Amino acid sequence: MHFFIILQYFFIIYFLTKYWHNNRPFFLLETNGKIMLEILVPTQAPLSEQAYNALRMDILSGGILPGAQLKLDKLKKDYGFSSSPLREALNRLVSEGMVTTEGKRGFFAATVSKKEFEDISRLMLLLDAMALQEAIEMGDDAWEGSVLSAFHQLERCEGRLASGISYSSDVEWATRYNSFFAALFSACSSPQLMQIRSALFQHSERYRLIAARAKPDKKSKLGELKKLINATVDREMQKAGNILKNHLEQMAAPVIKYVSQMK
Repeated sequence: MHFFIILQYFFIIYFLTKYWHNNRPFFLLETNGKIMLEILVPTQAPLSEQAYNALRMDILSGGILPGAQLKLDKLKKDYGFSSSPLREALNRLVSEGMVTTEGKRGFFAATVSKKEFEDISRLMLLLDAMALQEAIEMGDDAWEGSVLSAFHQLERCEGRLASGISYSSDVEWATRYNSFFAALFSACSSPQLMQIRSALFQHSERYRLIAARAKPDKKSKLGELKKLINATVDREMQKAGNILKNHLEQMAAPVIKYVSQMK
């Protein structure tokens, strides 16, 4: 029994080391309000699904640069899949807006622009405000406890980081940060709202991670989030909404600045 536990830990450490040294960062996924840390490991999933996950992770995290041409020959060499599963994965990513096609030139990672990110941010502000309002109306004591617990985990994570390390580009911090908002909106009972928000979240995270890798943000967000919690648990809806809006705008500002300077 102990042997198998040790073996499991060995494989976990092996894959973490492998993907870290290959400069293939882990990525945060939001599914139905739950935040997960996705690490690409061999599975029994169909090859097309494995190819899709690998490409999607690298596009979202900035491992594949915006506008980069996705040549099948190079992808086959880099990812170890044949043409068929790669084509299926690329077509699926086209349907999600992560990849584009240009006639006979083939596939390209979707470009980024200030206009698109501003549009995504505007919609996220609206949806997050709606989700927060319903969460405040519907949330119970257990919900409040989950929000406080998620904040405590984020606070402890930040306390463990060495001075000078960027919070926004740290894997654990990003996981805890997004888990906090998942807990905050978990009392929202609208599946459609959360589904639309989840799709926008993926595109928003792509922009944020690209900017964070280039220009890390080292400013703590705990003070802002503590104010948000206090207003939320006190059921001060308008105050909580204003704090949330201000926080999201501050998070978006450096991304907009970075994207504006991209050529």
